[in-house]
Amino acid sequence: MFKTSVIKMISAYLNTRKASRSWEYLLSLLKSAFALPLIFLFTLFSSPSLKAQSSAGHDFSEDYTPIQAKGIIPFDFINHWYAFDDAHDEERFIENYEINQYYASRYLVNSGKFSFGDQVTVYLEGIKNEILKEDSVLAKEIRIYLYRGASSGLGFMMSNGMIGISNGIVANLHSRADLAFVIAHEIAHYKLKHAWESYTKTKLPEDDLDRIDIIEEQLIRDKGQEKEADSLGLILFKKAGYQASAAKECLKHLYETYHPFGRCDLDQDLFNFENGFQLPDFYLRSEVDPISTDYSYQDRRHSHPNIKKRIRLIEEMDKTSLMPKEELVFDPEFKDIQELCRLETVHWQVLEGDYLNAFYNSNCLLETYPKNRFLLKANIRASYGLAVLKVANRKINDLLVDPSRMPGPVQGLHHLLRNFNTAQLVALSRRKIADYLALFPEDTEAAEMLSSINVILQENSNISDVYATLLKPKPDLNPILDSSLTKRQKHLKLKYQLADFYLYVLDDLRDSAKIKNFIATNQAIKDSLAKAKQLILDPNYYSLVKKAPKQIVMVSPNIFPYAKELWLMDFQTVRQIEVNFKDRFGEYRAKNASKLEMLYRLEWDKNSVADYNRMSAINALVQEAEDYGQFGFPTARSLQKYLLPRKPLHYLALADALYNIDGSDWYRFRLFDIKTGAILFNREDKEGSEITDREIAQGIIDDLEEIGLID
Repeated sequence: MFKTSVIKMISAYLNTRKASRSWEYLLSLLKSAFALPLIFLFTLFSSPSLKAQSSAGHDFSEDYTPIQAKGIIPFDFINHWYAFDDAHDEERFIENYEINQYYASRYLVNSGKFSFGDQVTVYLEGIKNEILKEDSVLAKEIRIYLYRGASSGLGFMMSNGMIGISNGIVANLHSRADLAFVIAHEIAHYKLKHAWESYTKTKLPEDDLDRIDIIEEQLIRDKGQEKEADSLGLILFKKAGYQASAAKECLKHLYETYHPFGRCDLDQDLFNFENGFQLPDFYLRSEVDPISTDYSYQDRRHSHPNIKKRIRLIEEMDKTSLMPKEELVFDPEFKDIQELCRLETVHWQVLEGDYLNAFYNSNCLLETYPKNRFLLKANIRASYGLAVLKVANRKINDLLVDPSRMPGPVQGLHHLLRNFNTAQLVALSRRKIADYLALFPEDTEAAEMLSSINVILQENSNISDVYATLLKPKPDLNPILDSSLTKRQKHLKLKYQLADFYLYVLDDLRDSAKIKNFIATNQAIKDSLAKAKQLILDPNYYSLVKKAPKQIVMVSPNIFPYAKELWLMDFQTVRQIEVNFKDRFGEYRAKNASKLEMLYRLEWDKNSVADYNRMSAINALVQEAEDYGQFGFPTARSLQKYLLPRKPLHYLALADALYNIDGSDWYRFRLFDIKTGAILFNREDKEGSEITDREIAQGIIDDLEEIGLID
């Protein structure tokens, strides 16, 4: 399986204020003599009975389950890119561009990041139908889906009529009207055939046809196209009954998407532990700069014109947009959808390594849902990820922005993390995990994280002597400084004085007996990590693994055509190879069912939604494991129960085959440790003039026999 990445920015969209500020606005209205009629409205919206009547009635007070696809799998996800013979008249000439656009969409669909049938997708579909209520033909032609990921704002239209709207967009929105303008903009791209224009400007070179990042660039539009989409999108938007002023507000929120959707101020409670420790004031930023409103920023390197230009276009098209904006009506259904997407965004930020924003956003949401187990878990996973990056010499500052360039409440977190040394961040992360385990001692995944962080702590280059370091006196957290010192001298004095504050959160390691046990307990995981690092450096040494895994999941081979000029018969050939392979491999799957579980990702049956969800999760976890493997630390994600019905997923067999029109076919087989990211077995074969289902099946069988998975 080729490594896929998150789609690059196609169009960033829409930020929002915290929900509490909506109520603050209503309260301010109540103070006005003209606002008395709103008292009844405010009381109505505040009543528990109304909240319970929201479309989903989600209760996030205790937990959250990530969004899963539901219902029957749509045609877009079955026989997707090679189904021209099913969906078109065979005599109809098919543009080469159209085939290659389907090729690109196949990569996106196979990523498993699209969702369907879930509540967010249903909500999006409702808005799409609202916009296209006067064009039933186009409404059927365009299909809209939730696209799951860490991006703060991602919306795109593909040439086949699929619209993807990310959970990050909804999480950052202000209202249903904002979301409607986003969708109208993407529909405009489709009506204006911008996909064709982009294709004619940037055809895919043959050598780049399997690179997902190159394929994703096909979805990026230029400034002229974005201007046209704004113009037509505004027309569609107004026909649906929305005001142009709402589109202007939407564009203003677009500018704020560089800031995470959370809007909470950071204080000492950020690392508030059960032992009563609080961060010294020295590490907290006393004031943060407000979010900038400079809409005329330099857009030379942006795909979209700057916000000032886009707002000016709306004003030129509709003079009424110059009038004071209409106040938005509170929409409980949108609020419920938005909150759902905020938690979903945290889930994907952790999975895709956006640990800083995951840590910040989860802290902000915990202010509203302090007992939500999912958020508590996401928070410790994010802090663990930050600690791993710090220790792995990845220069955590690469993730951080100079606080002067990151205005808004999150500025405080950038300031804080830039000032922590490695020992401080690792110790704080360790204490967070330990406190979580005190609440949920049955969480074996968190226990593995604690073991890993213990190894990180004792291998820290700043802790050369574990006994001497952990047993030294605690520093005074409130030192009295000489008043004659300059401001800079006081800063340096405090920084030096407080450098060992982390000893306060290591109070369970404050005697020799505990330290001795601490060192001995983690030796096994140290040996395991050393082996994983060796395998990553030289993946051909499968002999380092003493015995074959007891059970793995075998993902069906990813077979695809590879050429600059692709025609219908090439897609039909590959389709037949895949069908033949499944038939040929069936008997081996049945004979070795106790060790080998097959998971197909190409020919999804309309009833295999569970497999689609499992594959979606596996794709994300493989990406995460590869990232952690580069750092040299485990993810502990193998223990997620929803992946497999019988037992946790630990090992994965991945096979790729390439059908090249010029005859230079290619095959690769890997045994992948989804916990450490290590490749336990790897074989590539670039010889042969023609690929067949028999050769692929036999190659996989030989490799499974080599590693002892089948007899």
